[in-house]
Amino acid sequence: MSTKKSAGSAPEVRVGLRVEDETLTFFGTEEVNFKISQGWTVVAVNPGDAYVDQYEEAGEVYETLAGADLVVVLKAPTNPNGAAI
Repeated sequence: MSTKKSAGSAPEVRVGLRVEDETLTFFGTEEVNFKISQGWTVVAVNPGDAYVDQYEEAGEVYETLAGADLVVVLKAPTNPNGAAI
C-alpha cells in the first residue's frame, strides 16, 4: 500500500489483512516499520475499513468478512529547529 497525505498533510499508511482462499495476507506493516526506522513517529491509529466478499448459494446472497485495516498517521522527523528532515 502506498502512503497518502491526509487533509492535515500527515502521511497515512493503511495496515491490515485480507483473507483470500483461506490465506491471510498482511499489508502496510513493512512500510510503517521502515518509516519508524527512519525516525518517523506514529501520531495516531484510526479505524479503517472492513472488506466483505459476497457470494450466492441456492439463490441466497451471503457476505463474509474478508479483511480489515487501520489507518496509521505518521509524522516526519524534524531537525532541532523544527524543519522537516
